[in-house]
Parts: sequence; C-alpha cells; structure tokens
Amino acid sequence: MVLGASLLQRPAILSAKELGYNVCVVGMEMHPSVESVADEFQKIDLKDLDALAQFALSRRDSLAAVFTAGTDFSTSVAYIAEKCGLPSHSFEAAQNASNKVKMRECFRRCGVSSPSFTYVNLEKLAALKSEIKKGSQPLSLKTILSMDCSFPMVVKPADNMGSRGCQKVRTLDELISAAETAISFSRTSTAILEEFMDGPEFSLDGLIYNGKMIVTGFADRHIFFPPYFVEMGHTMPTDFPEEMQASVAREFQKAAEALGLSCGAAKGDIKFSGGVPKIGEVAGRLSGGYMSGWTFPYASSFNLTKAAMEIALGQEPTLFNEENLAKLIPVSPNLYIYPCEKYSAERAFISIPCVVDHIYGFPTEEESQSESRLQNFFPRINVGDKVSFPTNNVEKCGNVITLADNREEAISRAEAIIGKIILEPAFPNEDTEKFLAENSEFPPSAFAFSADNLVTVSDKLFVHTDEDIFSNLPDFVKSHQGRDFSGRTVSEALSLFRDFCRIHGIHGKIPLGEFCRGFCRGSVQGAVYLAKKYKVN
Repeated sequence: MVLGASLLQRPAILSAKELGYNVCVVGMEMHPSVESVADEFQKIDLKDLDALAQFALSRRDSLAAVFTAGTDFSTSVAYIAEKCGLPSHSFEAAQNASNKVKMRECFRRCGVSSPSFTYVNLEKLAALKSEIKKGSQPLSLKTILSMDCSFPMVVKPADNMGSRGCQKVRTLDELISAAETAISFSRTSTAILEEFMDGPEFSLDGLIYNGKMIVTGFADRHIFFPPYFVEMGHTMPTDFPEEMQASVAREFQKAAEALGLSCGAAKGDIKFSGGVPKIGEVAGRLSGGYMSGWTFPYASSFNLTKAAMEIALGQEPTLFNEENLAKLIPVSPNLYIYPCEKYSAERAFISIPCVVDHIYGFPTEEESQSESRLQNFFPRINVGDKVSFPTNNVEKCGNVITLADNREEAISRAEAIIGKIILEPAFPNEDTEKFLAENSEFPPSAFAFSADNLVTVSDKLFVHTDEDIFSNLPDFVKSHQGRDFSGRTVSEALSLFRDFCRIHGIHGKIPLGEFCRGFCRGSVQGAVYLAKKYKVN
C-alpha cells in the first residue's frame, strides 16, 4: 500500500513490484506515470487516518507493507502500520517528525543542535498583534515572544513541506504578515518562528534498522530568492570535507533518535552554521525532490527505495548485513555513510509571471537518448498555463537530472539544458507588465542593476531585433558578470534572444531604455515580451 500518487511515488511502486508484490496506490488523483505501473488505485484523503486504517484493515490478510516517499504523510503510514501490526516508525515518533513544534521540543530535551524557536497559533497571533498595537515603547522580541532571539528570523508552517509558507523576516511587520501566511498553510493553524541559520545546507537520507543508521544520500542544497527558500537544485554527493560530513551525519543520527525514529527511513535538512551542524528538520520518510528516487540511485548505483521497502516488509535489509556494512564509510560504531561513485545534479527551471504562449528548447526524446548524461527531464507546465515567480518548491516549472563521472560535468550539463529553454510569455499580460516595470527585492531581477543606472538609458534610442543588440547596450550592462535564473550570462541570454527572433521571424525596434529595463528584469523572457510588443508584421 503506497500512500501518494504523484511522480515521486513511482520508484516505490517499481521497487515493490521488483520484490514480487502487487501495489495499491492511495491518494486523491493519480499521475499518469503512476497509473501506468500501479495495480490498483484507492481514492482516500491521506489526511483521513481513520478511513486509511479502515481500508488497510479490510485488506489485512493480503497487506504486506505500507509505504510513502516524498509526501508529508509519514504519520499516516505509521498510523496504518500500528493498527495493522506492520513494521514502521511508531505513530508517536512519526508525529514528532511531522510537527515542527514537537520536533523542536524533542531536540531541546535531548540536546540536539537546532535553532531557538517559539510558535504562534491563531490565538497567540491575535494577542501578539494586540500587544504590538498598544505598546508605547519599542518592544523586544524577547518581551513579545518569550524567546531569546533577534532578527532575522524564519517563519514557517508547523506541518507542511516543499518550503510552502516559509519566509525570512527582518521586522515585526514582516513577522506578522509571514505568520499569517504560514498559519494558512498549516493543517493545525500553527506557525513556528525560529532563529535564522546562515551557512551551507545539506539534504540527507538515511535508513534506520536495529539501532544502526546508514546515511544513504548526502547532497548540497542550492537555495535562492530571499526572503523565500526556493531550492533550485541539489548536487549529489556533497563536496564538503569528510570531517564536516561526519559531524553532520552524527547530528542527523542524534536528531532521529531524539524523535524516536527506529524502523525505516529518515530525511534531514541540515545547515552547517557557526562552525557546527544545526538541524533544520528531520522527517520519518525518504526525501522528495528527486533525491531518494533518482539522484542518489544514479550516483551510487544503489536502489535506496527498495532497501527502505525491505524494512517496511519486515525483511532483514541486505544493506545492513556485516559484509555490506564493511563496504561503507564508518562514522561511529552504529553510523555509516554510503559512498557515491559518480555525480548527479538536479536543477530546476522557473519563469517570470506570465501566461505561457509557447515553449521552446525542451530536450527531445532523441536528444535524451543520445546524451547519456541527461537522465531525466520533468516539465511541470504546459502551453496556456499561468505561472508565477516561485515562492516555494512546488511553483517551479520543471526539473532536469544529469549524471557524470565528475561534479563539474554533471552541473554544467544540467545548466546547459536549462539554458536553452524559453517559455514564451503571452502578450499582452498584466502580470508580466507589472513584473517588468518593477525593480524589487522580490521577485528579483534576472540581472541586478541599480535603478539609477537603468533610468539613465534613453528611450529615444532603439535596439533592432535584426541587429547585434549586445554592441548597442550601455557598458554597465555589457560588463555585468552575473547570471540569470537559468545560469546564462548577459551575452548568452542576448544570443538566445536574437536566435529566437531570427527563427520565428520577429522584426521590430524597441526603445533602448525599455529594452534594458525589461531584459535586466526578465532576461530572455522579458526581451521576448518586448519584441512581441514592438513587433512589425
């Protein structure tokens, strides 16, 4: 019984079938890639514990295991397993690992390194607003929140995933607004407030069995676009020093033990902040974001999902026998790291706010087959879709995964594929116009320039789509060393735009100042939008 029916559950279904089992997928709607491999589908709300348990008990004679990966329903798995007498983390441990308030309290009791925190629900938020409103003197965070912390802080829902509702805040006004948003994303109407941790961030997967933990995946996370936390990809394995990896792995194991996770998978988001590892969160499941089901298996040649499913089936996992443990990297007597032989990079592509008129540059099936380093391409959008600049990990437009013998090649290949993609914005569009006219911290500009510089560029001069645009731009644009949302330089983005105009027969002249502002704001998409605006038929 696999909970969840999205693409992220496909590896679980295939692993179960490889082990000789039929699979019943449970959820609200099946992704086509899941529908093609599942044996059965049962439509049940994954938040409805009683309905899930009732269905599982009705099939108890034939039910061998319950499993999920890449969802926030590990508590549902544990509840079903407890009712049916199946192997799993305990329901209490799963709750600890799903509710960030309970999680932080467990960490505090057990001395796990993690940020200081407090929480607000609707009642506390109302009281907080009232206290701020009537305060005649400036109020400290400690006075208001009973928390010894200072700005910046992070506000997030107590029980959600995918960075939904997560935001970095720097003032009380931002805190109130962010808390309202986070509460709206929380099933328990609760937001957690915690100190901001600076430093590199890692994603870890792990398997726990008979008191031992094996770290089965150690990736660098690439987070962008403050005040939000949007993961634009990860690289497997990390290239940080082994000593740092060992200290992060030890804190991960300590955190899992503090939560009571003892039988199955664990997933951790961990920062190395102030010279020590600090736990962002630990969940009682395998990771999503293509890590447990794709990048780690590619880089290690090991089917992590299958190994996790062996534990759920009550089988002794072959990974934990003495012969296999001897092949791993020992960190402590009960802690190991599974080494990777190759490198896998996952990268996302995104869009400025628009309605997608056409899509260009997606790799064809032939290109994918001819280039072994491209493992997967997962688009999430179609022509006609309304897209926005992402504030979380579910608002991205798609992902690419590559594999190579070295880290640099895996990364460069992923960026090269994304760099060719153009999501042509429809014209006219109010959201696109508004975005191109702004010069805001968020959404950010593709190429960041001072507003003072941009307003000096005259609209009495023009750029022609048929000419060498680069040479006509002011020096401060031409010399810019940054890269846009897809990793393209100014020169690369302009070259792609000119090719687009040539191939699609777009001719016209665009006021230079407006072009510079639109291009710097939205890169190729901004330039294409303006080319359509000033198109000469």
